[in-house]
Amino acid sequence: MKKRILWLGLSFLLVATLVLTSCGEAISGEQEEEAAPTTLPAGMGLIKVYVTDPPLPELTSIEITIDSIEVHKVVAGEQGEWIAVEPVVTSFDLVTLVGVSEFLGSVEVAAGSFTQIRVEVSSVEVNGEPATLPSGTLKIVRPFSVREGSITTLELDFDGEKSVVTTGKGEFIFKPVVRLLVETPGLPATGEDATPPEITIEGITEGQVIVSPETVTPVFSASDDTDPAPTVTATLNGGPFTSGTVVSEAGEYELEITAIDASDNEAEVTVSFEIMAE
Repeated sequence: MKKRILWLGLSFLLVATLVLTSCGEAISGEQEEEAAPTTLPAGMGLIKVYVTDPPLPELTSIEITIDSIEVHKVVAGEQGEWIAVEPVVTSFDLVTLVGVSEFLGSVEVAAGSFTQIRVEVSSVEVNGEPATLPSGTLKIVRPFSVREGSITTLELDFDGEKSVVTTGKGEFIFKPVVRLLVETPGLPATGEDATPPEITIEGITEGQVIVSPETVTPVFSASDDTDPAPTVTATLNGGPFTSGTVVSEAGEYELEITAIDASDNEAEVTVSFEIMAE
């Protein structure tokens, strides 16, 4: 009788061990699904897009509804092509994304170089009230690479507090302040360089105000202690901008310059200026 009880006890212990082991493997698999590359066709990589928000703004909700997400791929000898990201969600609340990320969608693409991401925003509600949206197109110029068989993660890092402007009448205006964080596994290491490039700007200073017909000609460049030719991109009021371009129309401007070296260290400088009508 004692032997039978002992045998039953050992059998139960063995079964329980097998069940716990299989459950552990299942949980581990779910946790690793995000990091492990999906089986992809030859020459293809996967882009995954997320959204997050930094420290909590003093607002109850910032609900953003989007129509589409696209990434721009470099094509030799051509202007490149826009590739649509397959969406998983079309709306999200920035206030609920403090310290966490929400998955927006993904797309399989041919491995290669990309220059930017574009998001079409259809509406924004702040604290349940419609917010004015000066532009429905959110375009972030930030070069990144997609490697064959790997997952490249793009994270739209909004600053919810800075993105919402409250008017004197208590109405809201949504002017998105957002940066693109990129993670591309498998890129070759280039030493232990952790120093970002240094950006130099001439022809304009922060807060400068000039009166038309005077013009502004921003000239900028970047230098790096290990990379002789860091990648430099710029936008003026959200649109692509080239160093040495003359700005003459009256208005308020924000010039944002980004430099990235071969070790993926990034530097960013923003200069605001205004040209007043005569």
